[in-house]
Amino acid sequence: MPMMNELRFEVKSGQNLKVKLRDGLAECFGTELAKGKVYTFSDCNSCIFTWQGCVLEMDGECHSYVADETPMNMYLNAHVILQQKRERARETNTAGPKVVVVGSTDSGKSSLCRLLCNYAARLGESVTYVDLDIGQGSITLPGMISAIPLDRPYDLEDGFGMSAPLSFFYGDVDASLNPKLYAKQVQNLAAVVNRRLQENRNAAASGAIINTMGWVDGQGYQLLCEAVDAFVPDVILVIAHERLYSDLVNDMGKKHPALQIVKMPKSGGVVTRDQSVRRKARSNRIREYFYGRSGELCPHSTVIPFHNIRVLKTNVGPQAPISALPIGMQPRVDLIKPREVTPSSELLHSILGVSLADNNETLIETNLAGFLYVTDFNEEKKTITALAPCPGPLPSKFVLLGNLKYLE
Repeated sequence: MPMMNELRFEVKSGQNLKVKLRDGLAECFGTELAKGKVYTFSDCNSCIFTWQGCVLEMDGECHSYVADETPMNMYLNAHVILQQKRERARETNTAGPKVVVVGSTDSGKSSLCRLLCNYAARLGESVTYVDLDIGQGSITLPGMISAIPLDRPYDLEDGFGMSAPLSFFYGDVDASLNPKLYAKQVQNLAAVVNRRLQENRNAAASGAIINTMGWVDGQGYQLLCEAVDAFVPDVILVIAHERLYSDLVNDMGKKHPALQIVKMPKSGGVVTRDQSVRRKARSNRIREYFYGRSGELCPHSTVIPFHNIRVLKTNVGPQAPISALPIGMQPRVDLIKPREVTPSSELLHSILGVSLADNNETLIETNLAGFLYVTDFNEEKKTITALAPCPGPLPSKFVLLGNLKYLE
């Protein structure tokens, strides 16, 4: 590959592509490839870029091409400016940059976030990565709003590694089902992240990179503005969306005068995914949580009596419109507070969030310890059987139920 070129490839489900760097320097979304090491890609769209030229060895089935027109120069310039802000923050003992990346669905937001995080980590920074996109769940699982401190680049094989994420439960991949709950969980996560950045000087100087949903119209735009108000960023990067850029300048720019709003180009390698591809990606993400990327993990199966857990369900389902209610009557359902439910066959194949809360009044504002996958429901014995990442008793008796299902 010549210098400043990018190899773009698509590996379909059931196929594997092995790539080895034989000579030169190359990177995948900011993660450097080690010379002579074999990297395996499966069921994905990805790319490998080289600044100085390289020789790659490829083995396997894929659709691929080499592109000489990429936005990498602008992405690198963005990183350089952010790094200058970090260095200035250390010199003046102030906060480093908080960056919100916005754009429509399949515009390359998560790829740009990953690249910026990796470039910062390669320089020894400890950036906080925040994912508000419940549709993909790049940190924990889909349906969750999460953050994680990154002190090393994203590993192409191990992902984020063993870093402990901070995750709040929403319970579905569609924020329109309960915008109030989504906004509340964003506020809860922002409060914890902002507090960490205030208390940890190194983390404060490194700042945060915040990924957002692709829902940027109507109520989705209002949720985006609320997220900006919650995190109070220094910079918003808008990927290939003129109207969104203009709206943010008019609304957020006037509200936060110090806020910089910058246009960014969309990479030509970004692929539009249909709903079936998205569902498959979410299913793969759940499977990876319990079994690992290559099936190297062995989750623990545990039998849990009904009396050992309290199941509370978040209100992420269709709600009756106010117009359907009698005149003057308001809905009585609390859209934020989860309601306790009796264990039933509804739990089968569900993903449950294990809360660290010690009472049901603080469930929403308390982060999760991890997740369970319910594989069996026994009404007669009053038990459920669930897969857990590790053996041992649950850290809390409170578990949260949403609409997330997984079929092996």
